[in-house]
Amino acid sequence: MHLGVGGFHRAHQALAVDELLRRGEAREWGICGVGLMSGDAAMRDALRPQDGLYTLVTKHADGGLEARVVGSIVDYLFAPDDPEAVLERLAHRTPASCP
Repeated sequence: MHLGVGGFHRAHQALAVDELLRRGEAREWGICGVGLMSGDAAMRDALRPQDGLYTLVTKHADGGLEARVVGSIVDYLFAPDDPEAVLERLAHRTPASCP
């Protein structure tokens, strides 16, 4: 779970998780983003119709651009819409965390 799925998160942490997923090293991982502020509704509205996928464009030192589709955000909850769903997800024990 990540609170506040802004540009920095999507360009760094979500990208790192996506890379692990692509290499087959974290098949059980995925990020559930949570929006808390009213402005986060825009992220909800952008990610939902794309199933959490987004394109990250990296600009290299030589000026070249590289586009990549990132798929590590598997769910997005907007807390003002359903605060109980956010609390339930926070409290949920995943199989990987069970002893």
